[in-house]
Amino acid sequence: MKLLRCLILLFALFSVVASAKQPVNFANVDFEALLKQHNLPGLSVAVVENYEVAFIGSYGKKEYGTGENINQYTAFGAASISKVITAIIATQLSEQNRLNLDVPVNNYLRRWKLPENKYTTQQPVTLRHLLSHSGGVNQSGYSAYFTGDDIPTLVESLNGKKLKKPEDPITVQSSPGSRFSYSGGGFVIAQMVIEDVVGQPIAQIAQNMLFEPIGMTNSTLLQYGSPNFPKNVAKAHNFDGTLAGGTGLPIYPQVAAAGMWTTPTDMAKLIIDFQRALRDESGTVISPRVARETTKIQTLKKAGGWGLGWMRYMADGNLEWFSHSGYGAGFGGQVMATMEGGQAIIIFGNGAHKSRIPVIDAVISSIISERNWGREINGSKIASNKSQHLDMVGHYYNINRGFFSPFNEIVTVFVKNGRLLLDNSFGTRMPYELLPTENGRYRIDQFVSAEIGLYKGNLAFFHKDADKPATALTRITKDTQPPFVHARNSGYKVGLNAYKSWAAAYPNTLLTRAATFERLATHARGEGRKQEAITFYQLGLHFHPDNETFQAGLSALKVNKQH
Repeated sequence: MKLLRCLILLFALFSVVASAKQPVNFANVDFEALLKQHNLPGLSVAVVENYEVAFIGSYGKKEYGTGENINQYTAFGAASISKVITAIIATQLSEQNRLNLDVPVNNYLRRWKLPENKYTTQQPVTLRHLLSHSGGVNQSGYSAYFTGDDIPTLVESLNGKKLKKPEDPITVQSSPGSRFSYSGGGFVIAQMVIEDVVGQPIAQIAQNMLFEPIGMTNSTLLQYGSPNFPKNVAKAHNFDGTLAGGTGLPIYPQVAAAGMWTTPTDMAKLIIDFQRALRDESGTVISPRVARETTKIQTLKKAGGWGLGWMRYMADGNLEWFSHSGYGAGFGGQVMATMEGGQAIIIFGNGAHKSRIPVIDAVISSIISERNWGREINGSKIASNKSQHLDMVGHYYNINRGFFSPFNEIVTVFVKNGRLLLDNSFGTRMPYELLPTENGRYRIDQFVSAEIGLYKGNLAFFHKDADKPATALTRITKDTQPPFVHARNSGYKVGLNAYKSWAAAYPNTLLTRAATFERLATHARGEGRKQEAITFYQLGLHFHPDNETFQAGLSALKVNKQH
């Protein structure tokens, strides 16, 4: 769940603006070297503490290789963090009785209708479904457009036309409310509902309802090319330092899903308004009702917690956060705020994903650690229930694989030295300890905010803010062992039969991917288990006969690749 949370920051050699009664302090590490190491042109940060802005920091360049420094007023593309704005606006309109989050969206749509099918006849799609990614609709995400591209209209996008990343037209592919499936398309539908109800473009609606009254003067849903598009922006970059799309100014016609430009300072204003509302103080714009409605967990499925727009699964420092991340074409960031206590971190960067993430994670880790925000799970103080531990033991299959799920395809729970442990890596990394809670369930340190426990014989997520648990992992019968266990215990031939049987039962399995075999072989080799490494290299070659990594691995172990 966390990447490279071990680096710390020094605000030096860059433009930094800080104001606080107790300014945020960082240890003595060269920040310039950190950005250079990860090819990140620029970064902007805001920290909220005790419901006030405690720190604002701006680092690096708007465009790599130029003299234009980023400052606190420099807007960044926010990518999917835009979804939060859409959800807030929809909930505000609900509070004003201009729409109902639980009424079929087709009741509001004028320019386009969501196609009906066998799923929608049983349960129509509502805004509550769409804003919590439980509407069952497709079109997960969108690629950026740039000047000169043939940019689709909103209706064309929903109909699957002119999309850079091939997508089918929007359809409902599962019963609304039955599962979590991340969908930018759902937010495009929400955008159309909002625009059809209000009678204005969503950029103007956001300006009137949020940005202007809160004082978010450097935020907009307008896209590059609009006369009022901001001048002070950080350009998007590829990993090699070139500008994304040639201009570094991406355009997203799917504005509600990915089109916001903003600053950490502006987002801090919104967050503080939210946090004050959550403690029943009416903010400048956000009412307690809107704050509670959007942050309330609508579904625990897959990720372990999602509200209306807001993510609710993060567990950094073992705190309860409402948050959202953004992954755009050469830019993105993270917004995370505590449900209680008035703490928040907002951070944006203008580099490629693999440039941004290590730096962003370093900033977050440093702030939580040095401001002493984190807290321990008190599971060690609660008497362990040995019988309950044994009930948990077994292998489990992840029914919600993929992005946002914290679990691998196979998870193993076992007891060692009296501790209940969860292996999430096929035995290739240190297992997590399941720490008992007072209500008979378990937490994992800084893993997800939800508790984990048995529900109808399977492992499920539980949360005090959720109406009901959600099954995350189904128990594999005791007489069934995962194929990598057979391979470890009995060698190549038995392992091969086990993998074939598994692949027949689970055609889309990740267990037969080259990366999985390489991981298993590399770990065994590093642990000095030569024969086990050979077994997994050989199994990898069976399923991927042209893979040079497996051939090289066997050659290094002086084994003929023939079995």
